[in-house]
Amino acid sequence: MSLPLDPAAGFQDSEANIAVVKLRDSSASGFGHVAAVGHLTDDKRIRLGYLVSDGTYARWGVIDSTTPFTWAAGDKLSLSFACPVG
Repeated sequence: MSLPLDPAAGFQDSEANIAVVKLRDSSASGFGHVAAVGHLTDDKRIRLGYLVSDGTYARWGVIDSTTPFTWAAGDKLSLSFACPVG
């Protein structure tokens, strides 16, 4: 996703989280529910990243077709975001 306008001051870098994301892996061996956030890249795109606790440490990564799990029928992605423009 790309924003059509420049974000307001304070939201123009990758440190500003602007989205709440929920991922759901429907497979029995999957992660179940995964929390994620969205932030802006330098070219005004919204990048989604996830945080998973596997019992020893938390991992941060970028969501793609195989991360944090391989997407299949029944899996879900829910995204809600707001970004002030300036």
